[in-house]
Formats: sequence, structure tokens, C-alpha cells
Amino acid sequence: MVDIISASNKHVLYAVRVIFERQDIQNVWQSHRWVVHDLVPLELEAGDGMPPINDVSLEPLRVETADMDTRALFSAEASLDLHRAEAEAYAENLASSEPAIYIVLRDNEIDNDRGNDVDVHLAELSLSPYNIQDIEDCGEDQVEKLPLQGPIADFVREFVEYILSQSRSKNASGIRPVSTEMK
Repeated sequence: MVDIISASNKHVLYAVRVIFERQDIQNVWQSHRWVVHDLVPLELEAGDGMPPINDVSLEPLRVETADMDTRALFSAEASLDLHRAEAEAYAENLASSEPAIYIVLRDNEIDNDRGNDVDVHLAELSLSPYNIQDIEDCGEDQVEKLPLQGPIADFVREFVEYILSQSRSKNASGIRPVSTEMK
């Protein structure tokens, strides 16, 4: 029996493949930069309440040869973590002028001896602008934005609408939200 994943699930993992390019640049302090080219939706999976561990290595998509001018393309598979507790953050993202999927690249802690010049890894994917603000405040990671669109945007919108409608119906039925005020 195949479980059907829908917006009514409390926790959903949306598997994706992120495509990166390593671009050489003319800079005294930096020999190259990493650019995100695309994000391909793969599959939905019910979450178990725990966030995914997204420290993922970038793997080469093409082998470069001396007689052929190829781009250094790499990919990484990871999961977007959608949890009902974060629905308001996703709603804020969707309501922004540029809804985005945030991709966090982090420098590798050890030298890479695989010979493919990959000096970063995919540390995190997020739909929460609040979470990304915390990461950007630290200033050590590279945060890239891709437009939130297509089937991922459609699912996130359904997820947020379902969670927020459930919250509104609970409030309308007389259940009061928890207050932090002492009486």
C-alpha cells in the first residue's frame, strides 16, 4: 500500500536535486564561486517529526576533459522540511515580493582529496525566511535564493492554507490560543 502525501500531513519532506556550477573568477582572494542553477523536485515523503540531515556533498555531473570546454556542474540531493509549526514562516515567504527556496552552502571543514575541487557542501535547504535570517546573521555561510515556483510552490501553498485554516477553525470553535501572560 502506498501512502498518499498531502497538505494535511503534519510533517512532509520534499526531496529535491540542486544543480550547482563552479565558476572560475578573476579575484585575488578567491579563485571561484558557486552558483545555483536549478532545483528539481523529486518526491514527497511523510516526515517522522525529526528534521532531515542535509549536510550533503556535491557530486560531479560531468567529467571535464582537456579537449572539451565543459562547465563544472555538480548536484546534491536533499530534502525541504515542511513542518506545521513553521507554517506562518512559509506564509510570510509566499506573501513576500520574491518567494524563495533558500540554499545554504558551507565550507568543508577538511580538505577534499577527491580531486574535483569541491570545497563546499549543501548544509541546508529552507523555506523559512526566519531560519535563513539567523544563518545570514552569522555571516559564515553562502546563502543562495531560487524562486519558489512550480509544483513545490503549489504544494507549499496548499500546506500553509490547510494548516492555517485548521488553526482558524480551532480558534473559531472556542479554543483559545495559549497566552504567555500571567494573570
